[in-house]
Amino acid sequence: MKRFVFLILVIGVFVGFTYYIWISMSKLEREHLKIGTNFWIGYEIIYLAKELGYLDNTKIVEYNSNAEVLRGLKTGVINAGTLTLDEALRGLNRGMDYRIVLVFDYSNGADSIIAKDYIKKPADLIGKRIGVEDSALGKYMLKRFLEKTGLKREDIIVDYLELNEHVEAFLRSKVDAIITFEPEKSKILKKEGWVIFSSKDIPMEIVDVLVVKTELLDENREDIKKLIDGYYKAFDYFQKNKELAFNMISKRQHITKEEVERAFQEIYLPSKEEVLKSIPQIERSIDKVCNILKEEEIINENLNCNKMFDREMFKELYR
Repeated sequence: MKRFVFLILVIGVFVGFTYYIWISMSKLEREHLKIGTNFWIGYEIIYLAKELGYLDNTKIVEYNSNAEVLRGLKTGVINAGTLTLDEALRGLNRGMDYRIVLVFDYSNGADSIIAKDYIKKPADLIGKRIGVEDSALGKYMLKRFLEKTGLKREDIIVDYLELNEHVEAFLRSKVDAIITFEPEKSKILKKEGWVIFSSKDIPMEIVDVLVVKTELLDENREDIKKLIDGYYKAFDYFQKNKELAFNMISKRQHITKEEVERAFQEIYLPSKEEVLKSIPQIERSIDKVCNILKEEEIINENLNCNKMFDREMFKELYR
């Protein structure tokens, strides 16, 4: 009888312990921050933070494009993502529920339209082919280029290409111009072409942000604050150790250290304090991009674009 009772107690303890481990592992998996990102140079500080050991309980999942990051968010493979502001609005339009928690950079020339050498001016592109990624950012850059140069959509032929097709399509003359960004930009310009238009012509309009699903944000606010603190620790390291950082980044980007340095000259990385001061500018940028995407019918006319930016929550995370 005693042995039977002892056996029951042992089984009970074992079952209880197993259940505790299962619950703990489930909770850990649920709370684990999984950030989807791509090879855009402006996201490299978050990779640096991971490499330097500043991001605990964070997994970075690499994708080829922002469109794939959005798919990862939609399917639940990831619960956070690095996106351009326009792509973030596109995801919001698809019913995704997330908030902006971090501003990485403002593009200041890194997003570009590269033209063949025989294209001397924008008007020379009439009747010619322009390659562009089938994304909100690609369409946004194209629209702003047409607006700034006075060209019309019917003046050009648009070829939609995946990012990994840009270099080959341009160098093999499948297109006369390509809308692209780093590191593809440097790879192309090393061979031929020139920049006919870039984000420098539309300052503060192309913004890169980190979005986190609202459910995770509500449950794990402290973890997100730790993520932001870790990011800015890496930001400070980058500012103080640029030679070392450029070497680390060049290996990941598969471009030279000099090309990495040039690429960083074409984006603006704001400090934590600068981001806090620029909250009104962030809101204006959201409104501007939102209006253009609505005009292009990329997002729904009735979409509340401001939903994904909570000013007070953002300030709390940055303190």
